[in-house]
Order: sequence, then C-alpha cells, then structure tokens
Amino acid sequence: MNPPFVLVVSSALATLPFVTFARVLYALVLVGFYVYAGCLAYLATGRLTWTSLSVAK
Repeated sequence: MNPPFVLVVSSALATLPFVTFARVLYALVLVGFYVYAGCLAYLATGRLTWTSLSVAK
C-alpha cells in the first residue's frame, strides 16, 4: 500500500508527458541515492565529506 504523499506526487506527475515524467523520476531517484549514500558515509566515518561520500557509493 502506497503512502498518501506518494499518491499525490504520482498523480501530479501522471499528467506530464512520458519523457518529462521519466526525467523527473530519475532526478528523484538520484537525489534519494545520494542522500542514502551520505547517511551511510556519515555512519561509517562520523563526518560527511566528498571523499567519504564517493567511497559510500
């Protein structure tokens, strides 16, 4: 079951053309990936730097 905020975002994106939808979705996934990598880097090293972020990828 999807949370309500996912339904609101997906319904707003559903009106876009497919190429635009794919680009926005890719950007959201990419941002989520770097947030996750940053959290892992912070847990592993105790600080967040570009070096620790690139190692966490």
